Amino acid sequence: MRKKANRLTLPKSLVLALLLFGWSSISASGQTPSANPPQPSISAETLKFLEHYKRIVHVMDPKEVSREALAAYDRAVDAATAGNTEGAFKALEEALSTDIKKDESRVLWAPYSQLIADRGEFKRALGFLQNISIQRPKLAHVHTFLASTYGMYAGWLRDRDRAEMLKASSQSLAEYEVALALDPDSFQALMGHAMYLTYVPGKEAVWEAEFRRLIAMRPGDLHGFPFPSVYSAFVSGLIKSGRDAEARLVLTEGLTLYPKSLGLQALETKLVKKDK
Repeated sequence: MRKKANRLTLPKSLVLALLLFGWSSISASGQTPSANPPQPSISAETLKFLEHYKRIVHVMDPKEVSREALAAYDRAVDAATAGNTEGAFKALEEALSTDIKKDESRVLWAPYSQLIADRGEFKRALGFLQNISIQRPKLAHVHTFLASTYGMYAGWLRDRDRAEMLKASSQSLAEYEVALALDPDSFQALMGHAMYLTYVPGKEAVWEAEFRRLIAMRPGDLHGFPFPSVYSAFVSGLIKSGRDAEARLVLTEGLTLYPKSLGLQALETKLVKKDK
């Protein structure tokens, strides 16, 4: 039985944070899906994104991404390039379905989430993922995909329907909690959950502990996951909660490891300005 999250009255800025985990939707290029209204055709940015991921998945071990999933992904890129949005969706869904039992399916989830956001097809994606979660309820990463999709949908709703936005946000939290109940060491679920809680008053001790767990885990291979984002989210949470001194300590640690991180550099500038 899934644990239901209490409906929370959350600031709109929470939704923007949830967008960061529209897979995880952090890609190997460091991009995140947009929640802007869809354009008449697939955007040039998304087409570039799909081509970029084609190079990534083709160098992965067949044990991580099957040949069948690769073939479906190639069809998705071809369809997107030809302007066939429906064909691109169907082929990506086939690729995900083929390899859904593998945790590495998060690599295929990244371009799918980008296409979802580009076309505004959140309800379609939610239906697709909900069906999978019914068939395979024990796959933690599927619930993480659902959490990310609800987060993206909430972002899209923020200026359209506040009540639905809050509902989608609450569903995002519930799915992260299901994922963590199934796999307490799920890096992506823990990251999304920690980011979410930085916007919930009274949860400071929880998200701080979760960020410190994430830093301690620091997997060696996240298929391009920009790990500086963990430090960025942690520092941002500390700043929001008025703990600037602690934020500086974490920021220093992050910049020592990732001196070229633009996100961490921006936070450093923000803290310097606060000192003036």
